[in-house]
Amino acid sequence: MAAPVYYHETIDVTPVREKEVEYLRTLGEVVTKIVNTPASEMRNYGKWVLVWATGRWPQVVGQWEMASWDWFAKHFEVFSLEVDHPEGFEQYRSGGFDRLLVPYEGTPSLDEVVEHGVRAPYVLQETVTTAVGRAGEYLEALARAGARVTAADNGVRLHGCYNVMLRNDSEVLVQWAVDDVATFTATMHSPEEFPALTAWRQEAAELERSHAGVLLKPTSWSPLR
Repeated sequence: MAAPVYYHETIDVTPVREKEVEYLRTLGEVVTKIVNTPASEMRNYGKWVLVWATGRWPQVVGQWEMASWDWFAKHFEVFSLEVDHPEGFEQYRSGGFDRLLVPYEGTPSLDEVVEHGVRAPYVLQETVTTAVGRAGEYLEALARAGARVTAADNGVRLHGCYNVMLRNDSEVLVQWAVDDVATFTATMHSPEEFPALTAWRQEAAELERSHAGVLLKPTSWSPLR
């Protein structure tokens, strides 16, 4: 079976609160009733709302699992995309930014998330750049460190990591599962309580050229909730 490919979207949603809530409810119905079905070759892996004070807002982040590169190619051959969103969705969002992701080994697919009951009450998402050609090296080191962070069992786990396509092998997307906001804040004000994570931060600094994190909370219908 071909490995899945992901597209990751950061959406600038309407600042009108009622419309943002309506958008998430409408999208949730589409995902749960139509998209995330057994026969579907593109399913929603996660949908998150950015926690204010950690990044630009209002924003909604989504990640979609595509069955394979072949499916990706066929999809865009079949559909005309002069307009890049479903009719009527312009009332909910004004634009956004997409990334194509290839998962690193150990990152669970949607089937594995569902089968094993994987949960991520919050996600600390990090976008990292490295020198050209060193994304793979970073991911390899992250996988080793992530195993140690997860084994520490203190409320932070490496959920997934990805090589971002179209970046000359120099951008990585990292997702840490975090149990609650108190744990998230403790990683900042009491890093000594998370020695494995702190050690990784120090190791990673030697490879990183830039690093930006945001805290995300999944929607009520997200598979990771």
